Order: sequence, then structure tokens, then C-alpha cells
Amino acid sequence: MDTKKTAIIILIILILIIGGYFIWKNYFSPISNPTTEVINSVANEEDARLRIIDRDIQRTEDLRAIGIALIGYFQDRKYQYPKTSGTEKISDENSPTFKILKDGGYLDKLYQDPVSDKNYYGYTSDGTRFELTSILENPNDSRCADKSGLCVYRYTSEEANVQEIEKDDYINDYEPYFE
Repeated sequence: MDTKKTAIIILIILILIIGGYFIWKNYFSPISNPTTEVINSVANEEDARLRIIDRDIQRTEDLRAIGIALIGYFQDRKYQYPKTSGTEKISDENSPTFKILKDGGYLDKLYQDPVSDKNYYGYTSDGTRFELTSILENPNDSRCADKSGLCVYRYTSEEANVQEIEKDDYINDYEPYFE
């Protein structure tokens, strides 16, 4: 009887071990837990969305930096922007406008799309005003002008001038505090 009881106890222990393993694997394992998979999926989607927003912010800041360089050029060059005959890839080191701005000390680096050379920063000017463009990744960005299903962001000389004036007013308003 002792061997029969021992065999039953061993069998019960084996059943508990095997059953516990399957319960752990199906409900508590981080690899196959449905709750964990949903959380990981949501986290990955949110991470991807934040990376897109970060890259779009970089694009708009790049255009703003180029715009400030163009304003400086405009003020030093008898109120003329570098003219183009169409849209120029200002994010290309061989761009005539980039060379003018870099050689003149208005830009210290080449600004390029953070993801691809295929997406470039465009520059168009008739000499009296300019427009800088970039393709944003977020199709729902409210600043986009829809063009062929792409999210085209535009930064113009009018926007750049307003920002420069606001910055100057801010500095002038608070200048006594810095003296």
C-alpha cells in the first residue's frame, strides 16, 4: 500500500506541475499573455506616433532656421532674396541658394529631412518673397496644405518676418532688464 500511495502522490504532483506549467505559459508568460501583447502593441504604436511628431517638429524647425538665414540675407542684400526659376532643393549641398547662404555666413550647416533624401526641403522665390516646403509624415497635421495626398508644410517669408518682428519686440520690451 505504501508504494501505491507513493505512486498516487507522485502522479498528483506530476499533474500539478504539468497543469501549473500550462496555466503559467498561457496566462502569465510575458511572451503569450494577451494583456501584455495588447499593452506592447499600444506602446509600440504610441512610440511610432511620437517619433513621427518628433521628426515633423525637426522639419518645421529646420525650415524656420533656413527662413531666418534668408531674412538675414534679405536685410543685408538690399531687400532681395535669392531668386529661383522653380522649386530648388535647398537641402542639397549643390543648391545655389544653400551655397549663397553658407558662403555668406547665414547658414552654418546643411538642413536635411531626418528620414530620407527623397523628401527634401524646397525653396521658391521671386526675389521679393520666399516659400520653403517640406513633406510631413503626420497626414492629420493642421498646418498641411494637401497636395496630391501628401502633407505639404509651407513656411513663407511673411511668417518669418512676423516671427522676427515679434522676437525684436520681445527683446526691446525686456532690454532694460538685461542691462
